[in-house]
Amino acid sequence: MNQQFSALQRLGRFSGVAVVFSVVACYGTLALVAILSLAGVTVSVHEGAWAAVIVVLVWVAVLAMGLNVQRNRKFGPFLIADIGALLISWVMMVDYSRTMEIVGFALLIIGALWDRQLRRRGPAPLPGTDQEKE
Repeated sequence: MNQQFSALQRLGRFSGVAVVFSVVACYGTLALVAILSLAGVTVSVHEGAWAAVIVVLVWVAVLAMGLNVQRNRKFGPFLIADIGALLISWVMMVDYSRTMEIVGFALLIIGALWDRQLRRRGPAPLPGTDQEKE
């Protein structure tokens, strides 16, 4: 059981990578299609599949941040990233809005950076223990 928990904690380290992949899947694909069209190559990307890949990567990032909640004992990064993921999911699947998309990705990035900062500090002490702060 302890090994399984340790493996899940290691997965939490990849929240930032999943955020980068989701941003690249969104804006990188858009940039690639634009560059190819300038070069005279026409590429057709299925918008539904493109949106689904972005949403899946966004929720993988949120899941990874959720795995870090027990270690950090802080819900802030997870909640901010969750709100960002909800906005992105809404924008991709229901009603597109460039402003909401940018705000969603900004919240996701802020949550990932905050989560990274908390992971670098190390695990939070357990409540009720007398661990000295250095």
